[in-house]
Amino acid sequence: MFQLGQIVRTPVIKFLLHSSSYIWFLVLLLVESIIAEQFRDVSTSRNQPIYVNSIHMVWVVGFFWYECKEVWIEGLRSYLLDWWNFLDIVILSMYLASFALRIVVYLSGKLYCLADSASYYCFYFTDA
Repeated sequence: MFQLGQIVRTPVIKFLLHSSSYIWFLVLLLVESIIAEQFRDVSTSRNQPIYVNSIHMVWVVGFFWYECKEVWIEGLRSYLLDWWNFLDIVILSMYLASFALRIVVYLSGKLYCLADSASYYCFYFTDA
């Protein structure tokens, strides 16, 4: 087990693992696009299942966890001195904001439809 840890910490292996992680992220986005294209009639409305466009969030949560571990190990000051980490923060904040807005729209539609299923807002958030 100790030798495996040493092998994984080598720069070449770390680079390969990070690269493969980004490739899997792109594969997840491709799968989501293919699913959205096959079910275009459902995915063009706001009445689409939230899990269809949220498969890649598993990767984003893992990336967020990795960045939290990096802050914990390096310390906040050292983490913020590296400019690449600012790029990571921006990327993560945009992914998390888009996911949060997706959830807000989904819940808004459900709440408006519970109150009055014939209202304009129910139609806007679900069928428009």
